[in-house]
Amino acid sequence: MVAPMTCTCIATLLAAALAASPAPSPLEKTAAPAGADDESASPEKARLPAGVVPVQQRLALTLDPSAERFSGRVEIVVDVATPRRTVWLNAKDMRITKAEIVAGKRQVARAAIADGPDGFLRLDVDTPIPAGRATIAIDFDAAFRNDLQGLYRVNVDGDWYVFSQFEALSAREAFPCFDEPAFKIPFAISVTHPAGIVVVGNTRTASQDVRNNGAAKTVTLTFQETRPLPTYLLAFVAGPLDVVQGPVLGANQARRALSIRGLSPKGKGHLLKASLLRTADVVRDQEQAFGIAYPYDKLDIVATPDFGAGAMENAGLITFRDSLLYVDGNSAVAQQKSNLGIIAHEVAHQWFGNLVTMGFWDDLWLNEAFATWRAARTVHRLRPDFDGAFDLRETASWAMNSDSLSTARQIRQPIENRGDVENAFDGITYSKGAAVIAMFEEWLELTVGPDTFMKGTRAYLAAHAHGTGTTADFLAAISTAAGQDIAPAFSTFLDQPGVPFLNANCVVTDGSAKLDINTSRYLPIGSLGDTTLRYRLPVCASTFERSTRSVRCGVIDGDGSLDLGVAACPAFVHPNADGAGYYRFTMPAAAMRSLGAQLPKMTPGERLSFGNALNAAFSRATVPFGELLAAALPLADDEEVSVAFVPARMMSFARLRVLANDKSRLAAVDRKIAALYQPTLNRLGLVDRKNDTPRDRERRAAVAEAVAETSPALRTTLAPLAQRYLDAPHDALAKDLVPVALRALVEVDVKTPAAFDALLARAKAEPDPRLRGDILRALASTREPDLVDRAIGLIFDENLRINEKAIGLYVQGSDPRTSRHTFDVMKARYDDIAGELPEDWRARFPAAARGLCSEADAVEVEAFFGPKVPSVPGLDRNLAQTVEGIRLCAALADAHRAAIEKSLR
Repeated sequence: MVAPMTCTCIATLLAAALAASPAPSPLEKTAAPAGADDESASPEKARLPAGVVPVQQRLALTLDPSAERFSGRVEIVVDVATPRRTVWLNAKDMRITKAEIVAGKRQVARAAIADGPDGFLRLDVDTPIPAGRATIAIDFDAAFRNDLQGLYRVNVDGDWYVFSQFEALSAREAFPCFDEPAFKIPFAISVTHPAGIVVVGNTRTASQDVRNNGAAKTVTLTFQETRPLPTYLLAFVAGPLDVVQGPVLGANQARRALSIRGLSPKGKGHLLKASLLRTADVVRDQEQAFGIAYPYDKLDIVATPDFGAGAMENAGLITFRDSLLYVDGNSAVAQQKSNLGIIAHEVAHQWFGNLVTMGFWDDLWLNEAFATWRAARTVHRLRPDFDGAFDLRETASWAMNSDSLSTARQIRQPIENRGDVENAFDGITYSKGAAVIAMFEEWLELTVGPDTFMKGTRAYLAAHAHGTGTTADFLAAISTAAGQDIAPAFSTFLDQPGVPFLNANCVVTDGSAKLDINTSRYLPIGSLGDTTLRYRLPVCASTFERSTRSVRCGVIDGDGSLDLGVAACPAFVHPNADGAGYYRFTMPAAAMRSLGAQLPKMTPGERLSFGNALNAAFSRATVPFGELLAAALPLADDEEVSVAFVPARMMSFARLRVLANDKSRLAAVDRKIAALYQPTLNRLGLVDRKNDTPRDRERRAAVAEAVAETSPALRTTLAPLAQRYLDAPHDALAKDLVPVALRALVEVDVKTPAAFDALLARAKAEPDPRLRGDILRALASTREPDLVDRAIGLIFDENLRINEKAIGLYVQGSDPRTSRHTFDVMKARYDDIAGELPEDWRARFPAAARGLCSEADAVEVEAFFGPKVPSVPGLDRNLAQTVEGIRLCAALADAHRAAIEKSLR
């Protein structure tokens, strides 16, 4: 749901890969879940009991987007391991009107959907079902959902549409099924619908039957049977959709011609043209990289007007939040990068996750981490100026923040309940997972040879095509390609949480310079985390001496040393070559100062890693604030935004957490931040320039945001430009500055409820979902005391999309200036808020208190949400992490308070 290969003969490789992995027959047996077969067993730990395994399913749906309910019938062919009277499968929030089991004879089954959030359906018969093959037949009906899960309806300009979102556990909300990823089977699907609308599924249409039923005409579409798929990858869209033909990729030896189409709500199809071209480019690139043809018979991309996720990789029918697809070459660079990156991510899933599916949700990283990593590599190949490789480093840095919590989960987290499945879709799986993959990929490239990692990846995909794979399968394939067992080192990062912390020091022993390294778990000040975790790390260090750059690599098992290949310690020794390693580091003070003086010699990744080292010292409070800030200030001119903002983040913490009530010092800090970044903004200007690079445009937006936060003069300049842009888009404001300018407009001119409501009405009327979102985010960030409640109250606005309603709650809850009030609103109106938002969102409600920063706050948040944990799956982990973050913030503020007050006068 949202990271090179040389090939002399792509067609030959594609054909060979497919020949090596023939598709299973339609009734090939699917792997059973773990555990012994026991007829009396009940579902546990979010899993169905063993003993009944589906091998094929027929699904016939009757749906009308203008109606409130739909109906259907399923026929599921299963293998029964031992005789039994009870069969369990999945279904939720539906009415079972008829159930039968046929195994030699037909029996009516008694059906009961179990109470609780998991969605288990029990079928009981009087005569035991014999071992062997049987067919389960169920008629059902259900209401279309309104929570962006299952089969749900959306009204756009008076027209009703139906969209689906089945990952992770919502196929069971649309039809009875075996809703686990290991149950990967072919589906034969038909849909009966009113004439005059478009209905699309995972595969091409095989036949169409039009019937006149009195005054109403109906159409029954029968789709081509799918390749083996898990239920979460099935998808449907229906309504008066625009269908736009995109590029057709020519046939090759491994597949026939591939047609790429775009679907959107009526009247929006023309906005998909650029995304269709990018999708074709991505498919070509990834076919070449994987050496395996695109696995399905078609590829449609869908602009979905109300969508909970960013995008979803349904096989052959990828759904996206509409604002992510309505992007072209004139859009803001952030939108262009996001557009290409998310398309690349979802298309990569057609191999990672779809062609080869994880066995269960504890291996979700095999889907999401790989798609994130491969997307970055694809972006870098297709648009080198977008620098996808560096973006992967940046997201790793972001992941390290949450991974530093003692409550952080591991990448392969055991699944105990539904909440564990939902919580697996987080930065640990996506960003940390991708960073770990990239680290091993690059380490093997340096130590074994180019293409080593991809060679193993291609072997893994070919061996498990149209089936399932596990972490052990993948690590075995990579180890074979590498000629060494990488599983022990890789498992260091998969099966335990945390960020490794390297204490590195160059020493000379027996006439040879070595980098002595000891490792521990990185923990910020105030943390109660386990300090005994050990890491087996692939480490590469870079040196620079006499204009010669060298990189030395090795494996450090807890403690060890790395031979630098020189006789004396060089002035430049960086313990994380090119910033590729997923770890933070420190060195003796003199060595850190020496390294800081060598910034021009560092690669961007090394500068980012050095900035992370300063952040680590700040978060651990091991260096006085003034000394740290002085070391960080030279980074402010860096062309990479994430590096340039290291000093800004330190000063922002100081102004919001320590100096918020000290108006004199606060004003001085604001002037310091503005002065630090204003020169860069002056060079880049407020308008787009002909020769701007994507990096220039990103820097412009970032420094403008930093300066606008602290400079009333810039806000006053930007506000009228934003109002003019709303009246008629113009070139006097760079496209990348529109979000910043809109926030300035809200702060300068939106001071009354009437002004807030007027701008809100403008957002609702905006046909461009990107601009609409920018306006809503600006309104959500208001600091006007009388309007904060209005921002939070967007939850209750029935004219907003579901995915827009919570924006004010989380923006205000993350702002230290309004977090206390936001949490008070949450306490006072919890039931009302919960009633307005999808049920699965409740697990993340503690984020409404994220901006708090005291021990008393932590106790209060824990006391309020704690009693709700038993009834809200996944709340336990989110609550624990929010509370820990509040406590760590308080500890950090206390540790730096005196030094901040002394140095920021």
